[in-house]
Amino acid sequence: MADKLKSMSKAHTRYYDSTGAVVPGATTITGLLNKPALVLWANRLGLEGIDSTKYVDKAAKIGTLIHYLVECHITKQTPDLTDFTK
Repeated sequence: MADKLKSMSKAHTRYYDSTGAVVPGATTITGLLNKPALVLWANRLGLEGIDSTKYVDKAAKIGTLIHYLVECHITKQTPDLTDFTK
C-alpha cells in the first residue's frame, strides 16, 4: 500500500511533513478507500438520464477553477480566466 501511495503521489503536488519526508495528499489517500455509496449515487444519476462521468468531469473543472481563484486571491494575483467558460 505504501508503494501505491508513493506512485500515486508523483502525479500531484508534493506534500512534506515536518521532517521533509514526502507524504501523500488527501485525494491520494481517499482514492484508496472503498466507496460503495458512489455506486448507488452513480446508479441514481443514470436512472435520471445523467451520465455520471460527464457530471463528475464538470464538477472537477469547477473545483479546479475554485482552487485557482482562491490561490490567486491569497497571492493577490489577477486570475487569467481565458481557459474557463462563463
